[in-house]
Amino acid sequence: NKISAFHSPDEQIEEVENVEDERGILLDLGDFILNLADITPRRYLKVNVAMELSKTQEEIEMLSAPEKPSGGHGAAPVDPMESIAAEMEQYKPAIRDAIISVMSNKTSDELSSATGKELAKEEIKEMVNTVFNGQREVMRVSFGQFIIQ
Repeated sequence: NKISAFHSPDEQIEEVENVEDERGILLDLGDFILNLADITPRRYLKVNVAMELSKTQEEIEMLSAPEKPSGGHGAAPVDPMESIAAEMEQYKPAIRDAIISVMSNKTSDELSSATGKELAKEEIKEMVNTVFNGQREVMRVSFGQFIIQ
């Protein structure tokens, strides 16, 4: 029923704000090309992986705080998103390794079904959560391009 999808302008704005508050950090890990566990015939997978990570409480506070005027000491204010991006760069090799470990142990049959893809995403979430050691949580793993050959 399309009519029930419409809200008053006030309700719409409130919903958008709530979604914004809950949005995590998007981390694009790029393309992976790897051999699958199939032996005969040898199969490979090309997949694009992205994930959404939770923000720390400190980051939530930094991002929601009003901008403070510069102190006049010549120090530029720190952009919280730049700080987060720099931290993510440090974690990328370990995250990419976790993805490769999970995906290269799968067969093409396992990854051909929607259930198999969801299971792989869950396994990736669990492995990457250990990389962050409780400091962050993987909220979602997404596969973009997904080609098995």
